[in-house]
Amino acid sequence: MVEFSDHSLEINGKKITWFKDFLETNTNKIGIRFSGGSDSTLLLWMLCHFCYKAKKYDMEIYPFYLRDWWKKVPSKGNKLKKILNLIQQEFPKLDIKPLDLTIFYSYSVPHIPLKDSKTIIDGIQVLRLEPSCEKKEIELRQKYGIEWFINGRNLNLTKEEILQIGLTEKDYQIRDVRRDADKILEYTYDRDDLFEPCDTIKTMPFYNITKIDVKDLYEGYNLLEKYFSLTDSCTSNKFPFPCKECFWCKERRAIFGMYDGGIQ
Repeated sequence: MVEFSDHSLEINGKKITWFKDFLETNTNKIGIRFSGGSDSTLLLWMLCHFCYKAKKYDMEIYPFYLRDWWKKVPSKGNKLKKILNLIQQEFPKLDIKPLDLTIFYSYSVPHIPLKDSKTIIDGIQVLRLEPSCEKKEIELRQKYGIEWFINGRNLNLTKEEILQIGLTEKDYQIRDVRRDADKILEYTYDRDDLFEPCDTIKTMPFYNITKIDVKDLYEGYNLLEKYFSLTDSCTSNKFPFPCKECFWCKERRAIFGMYDGGIQ
């Protein structure tokens, strides 16, 4: 890994210029989709790191997270707040806002009749919402005047690379195909009054790197013990957790050598 004086960097022959481009703007309010996974945690840390290097201390950072009420895994709210607190302590001159946590009730739950827009479960009224980070971004922009939103989405490994790290062709079939190299830049949406159709390069600083590069960045910045150990990758909606079966569990184990929680 090599950092350059213009706030760009290179990892495994791939140039990351997003931080350079961002710091050349007058933006001082930015939102980040913060799941507490390895990608969004690294992205938030690097954003703070480069703001400090550029002495851009007027930055307001708004982390937000959407959690499906029906997922049986433990709430990550406290763990996310711990990561945010650690980063805030490391970069005290920046203003990292409290986590904006939205609980939604997914349409995808098969055993609940889809009759009403609202339902009562265990005495609690839960909104029946489609999970939509894009709608949340519009809400946050209108509420706080946020000018820019980013997320940690990055490239899938190729089929050959997946096989090389010890995963199988079956594992390759359950990947998120939207992260494939020929599709990642097609990820777009209309944001009503927010922007024109989304500029993926503007919103995805890691669009051209893979999870192997993410690991090497963690190592290069010496963040594995302090931050990576707190992150979660499993996307299962049932116990046990981590499930060790979803693609994210398998990819994490193959690349980082462990499942969530340091489990081997």
